[in-house]
Amino acid sequence: MSQKKISFFIKDSLPEQKKVANRQAVLTEVTDVQLDSANAFPFDVETVGSRNCENLVGSVSIPVGVVGPVPISITFQKKETKLQDVVIPMATTEGALVASVNRGAKAVAAEGGAIVVVKRVGMSRAPVFQSTDAAAATAFAAWVKKNTHSFEVAAKATSNHLHFISVKTFLDETYSFVRVAFDTKEAMGMNMVSVALEYWWNELVPEKFKKTTTMVALSGNVCVDKKPSRLNRELGRGFWVTAQVELSEEIVRKTLGVSTETLLEVHRAKNIVGCKIAGTPAQNMHVANAVAAVFLATGQDSAHVVDVASAAALSFEGTPKGVIVTLDMPTIPVGTVGGGTSLAQQKEWLQVAVGKSYSSTTLAAVVAVAALSGEISGLAALGNHTLAAAHNKLARGRKSSQSIGGKK
Repeated sequence: MSQKKISFFIKDSLPEQKKVANRQAVLTEVTDVQLDSANAFPFDVETVGSRNCENLVGSVSIPVGVVGPVPISITFQKKETKLQDVVIPMATTEGALVASVNRGAKAVAAEGGAIVVVKRVGMSRAPVFQSTDAAAATAFAAWVKKNTHSFEVAAKATSNHLHFISVKTFLDETYSFVRVAFDTKEAMGMNMVSVALEYWWNELVPEKFKKTTTMVALSGNVCVDKKPSRLNRELGRGFWVTAQVELSEEIVRKTLGVSTETLLEVHRAKNIVGCKIAGTPAQNMHVANAVAAVFLATGQDSAHVVDVASAAALSFEGTPKGVIVTLDMPTIPVGTVGGGTSLAQQKEWLQVAVGKSYSSTTLAAVVAVAALSGEISGLAALGNHTLAAAHNKLARGRKSSQSIGGKK
């Protein structure tokens, strides 16, 4: 390896395409790897290099499979919308994942679809402040609670698409954490919220408080962003979505190859008792799988899979007909504008998922139904002991459309 100073950051005014070529040459010199397949660009290099990815040098293609169609009935702000043929795109390299989620969706569709309730709890950001003493911190927090209108002022001053929803303060030692949630419309909105709160501190907080209180960081980890947390489970972040379906004994046996009794047994052992022993708040089997795949396909921030999956809780309730399966997801931070949604391929898959309306509410519902379908099918595969065999067969390129754990 060369000992001379190496840098991939090119400061001159060259076109991005030329910068990429220069970086690729440096990369080959440093690593002795010549990019062949990884140097293709299915996106506009100039745009992506300036907005989405620094030190741009190549790309990675991820296969996309589709799940469905599956009917979804969405209730949002007391209004019900029925979507008949929802197709869910999933980007993944994990063999058997799409097939499994599709099998779960088939069972859901056979019962008329999923019932989904969506609530916008808002994108939150929680700056942390430090005061000279506990009394000053308490006084600052008291002012925040009495002047919540200041957050709406900040929202209107910094964006045409931002509205204040709620604020909650937390005090510890001389620190005060101000967790503010905003309605960000169709955007996921984390940057919008950050800009608004910086404006709020700089322009709207009275100077008398700044004599005893300083902002330590714009984010104090109480947001809570991209990590497991009790707070997101209790307060939610982005969208709070509950997806539910009632499965009959007949459909469960025919489509999933198990009994409802087995599903209940596996769920209790794995998601209730197992999670308790493990100390995880994520009472689900593999919500992260479906969420990650849909996020990647539709241009979402994939790091949010952590908080989405860790806050999700699955429940089963036996009925005379069969079983009611409910997936409660308090944290689904998604958007249909901004970030990766502007890339051509991601934009197309986003349209497949939500239609031309580009509704972030619909996208949140689609994510939840994908996760619900994956949970149903995954637990069934565990229940009839076909999980390992299915992965083994599909990972080796089997071309049959046999359902995982079921019959042809």
